Amino acid sequence: MILGARGSVPISEPSCARYGGATTSVLVSLGGELIVLDAGTGILHLPEEVLSRPALSLILTHPHLDHLNGLSMCPYVMCAGHTLTVYSAFSGGARAEDVLHKLYSPPVWPVQPENFAAKLVYAPLEDAVTIGGVDVRD
Repeated sequence: MILGARGSVPISEPSCARYGGATTSVLVSLGGELIVLDAGTGILHLPEEVLSRPALSLILTHPHLDHLNGLSMCPYVMCAGHTLTVYSAFSGGARAEDVLHKLYSPPVWPVQPENFAAKLVYAPLEDAVTIGGVDVRD
């Protein structure tokens, strides 16, 4: 399910009414597993069935703002008792936790990822990883 695919900035105008105007985020359902690809503003539109799950996996493809800017407002990270596992393989050795901490820190943003209601767990996406029964390759 494509939650957002509008490029660098979210838009709201009549021409995008049918398909939405959110930035990159895709929900993949495979083998009984739900995996979110990227956390653009599309992640704000996760279906209720996803929000009710106590654990969810997120794969960040790269650290551009339009692939990250929805995470801090995502309803899932506002749910106490939930765990979001964040997989990433950013080039240049960048770590997702460092990138997100820089992005979501005062004065730019008031709430740091370690203060989200949901627990964030960071995991490298090396050559391959198995999420549930799904094999993911970088």
